[in-house]
Amino acid sequence: MLKIVLKNNISVHKQTPLDKIANFIDDNIWKDLDDLDRKILTFINNNKEARTIEVVNYTKMSSRAIQNRLLQLQHKNLVKRNGNSNNPNLSYSLMKNLY
Repeated sequence: MLKIVLKNNISVHKQTPLDKIANFIDDNIWKDLDDLDRKILTFINNNKEARTIEVVNYTKMSSRAIQNRLLQLQHKNLVKRNGNSNNPNLSYSLMKNLY
């Protein structure tokens, strides 16, 4: 008697951090975001919160550019600022309504 064993060759698809964050954001808003915005959101999501300098180091962009992007993301209700501008520990996190 001959026994044949067939193995399923389907691989498991793992979501990337970018895929995961995209699931929380409205498609129309997601399409309007550029790569830098998406990178910032993914970084904040992975770290639960982030200070401006951490985002600067991660993205290799200027502090001013990151501050402007974080402000734009605040206006789009994607991130919230934790603390006031004089606080040395000022951080940003994702808005609770995203997840």
